[in-house]
Amino acid sequence: MLILAASLFISSMPEDNSFSSTYNKVLFAVPVLFVIAAFLAFRISQTEVAIITISFLLMSLTTPLSQILSGTGISIELLNDFFRILPFASAASLSVIFLLPKRIGHLSIIPLKVGVILLPLLFFFVPDKIETVLLLNIAAGNTEVPWSGFAAAFLPLIAPLLYKDRRVGAFSAAISSALLLFMFPQLLSLDGILVETCYLFAGIIMLHSLYRVYWENSYIDELTGLYNRRALDEKMRRLSSRYVLAMIDIDHFKKFNDSYGHDEGDNVLRLTVSVGLAEPGHARAESQEVLKKADNALYSAKKNGRNRVEISRGNFFKG
Repeated sequence: MLILAASLFISSMPEDNSFSSTYNKVLFAVPVLFVIAAFLAFRISQTEVAIITISFLLMSLTTPLSQILSGTGISIELLNDFFRILPFASAASLSVIFLLPKRIGHLSIIPLKVGVILLPLLFFFVPDKIETVLLLNIAAGNTEVPWSGFAAAFLPLIAPLLYKDRRVGAFSAAISSALLLFMFPQLLSLDGILVETCYLFAGIIMLHSLYRVYWENSYIDELTGLYNRRALDEKMRRLSSRYVLAMIDIDHFKKFNDSYGHDEGDNVLRLTVSVGLAEPGHARAESQEVLKKADNALYSAKKNGRNRVEISRGNFFKG
C-alpha cells in the first residue's frame, strides 16, 4: 500500500528525465510514505505497529533511494547492555577506524581507514541528539581523500536512534556510487531525511520492545521459563487438527510437594542439568572408552555454562 501510494504520487508529478528531477520526486515521496505509515499506525493495534510499520517503511525507504544511489543499503543496529550488536533489520557491519572528524554544515564528516568494527564505538562517539555522521571508508594506505575521490569510497550515513533521550540503536544508509562525485548537495538533503527517519524508527523499536515484554508476560511462565497454558491453547487453536499432543509429567513430583511443601517444589523446578552424550560409533568400541567420552562431554557442558547438552562425536574405533 505504501509503495503503491508513493508510485501514484511520483507518477502525478511532471515528467522530467533529469537526475535532479528524479531525486526531487523521491524527496517528496518519502515524507508522504511516513504520513501514510502514521495513518496506518492509528488504524491497527500497537502490537502490530511495531512489526508491520517497520517492514513497510524499510521497504518503502530503500526502494526509491536505491534508484537514485546505486548500492544503497539500509540497516538498523541495536546494542545490548554488554555492547554486543543486535541486528534489528537488514544487518550490515562496517569495518572502519576513526580519524579526525570535519564539520560541514550540520553534517559531521569523518574520514576512516579499514580496521575495526565501527558500530559499538558509535554509541560513544555519536552525540546524544539526532545528528547525522557521514563516514568515509578510505582505501588502504590513503589518509587524505579529496571530494573528487568519492567515486571509490564507501559512504555510510549514520545517526543515533533516540527515544525520550534514551539511545536505543543506530541507523545507517550505506552508499557507494560514482554519482557521489556530483551530488554532495543532495547528501546534505538526504541528511535531513535520515534525521526524520531516526525519530520514527526509534519509536517503532520501543513499541516492538514493549510488545515483546507484553507477549512474554502473557505466554511464558515466570517460574520455569516455559510456555504456559495460554500459549498452548493459542497454538492448538492456530494448528486446528494438525498436531500431536504429548503430555509429560515429572514422576513422583506430587510426593515431593506433599512431603516438603510447594516452596521447596518450586526450588526443584528451578534446578537445571548438564548432560554429556556419547555413542560407541562401532561395535568394537570398549565401554570404558565410551564412558570416558561421555564424561568429557559432561565436563564440556559444565565448562560452557551448564544447563546444556554436549555431544561427543569422536571415533572410538581402535585399529
